[in-house]
Amino acid sequence: MRTPSAGCELRIRATPKSRRDSVEVDSGTVRVHVRAAPEDGNANEAITELLAAKLGIPRRRLELIRGAKSRAKTFWVEGMTANEVITRLSQ
Repeated sequence: MRTPSAGCELRIRATPKSRRDSVEVDSGTVRVHVRAAPEDGNANEAITELLAAKLGIPRRRLELIRGAKSRAKTFWVEGMTANEVITRLSQ
């Protein structure tokens, strides 16, 4: 069971097969573009790696909890508040 103080949920909109890897935050909406194709979990892995790098945390602190086969995805970010996550992704 997760507690709010232990982390937060991060909802993103994924765009696989993009020209570049990037994270955009616009009015609270997080859009993640990755070059990887959505085959065999490649795009999900690329999104996880990109988010971990932008947040400055190890990949093991990110967990895909909803949307493995959807463009709308929800990640659990361990040890960070929602404000911290949005601030780091906006940089």
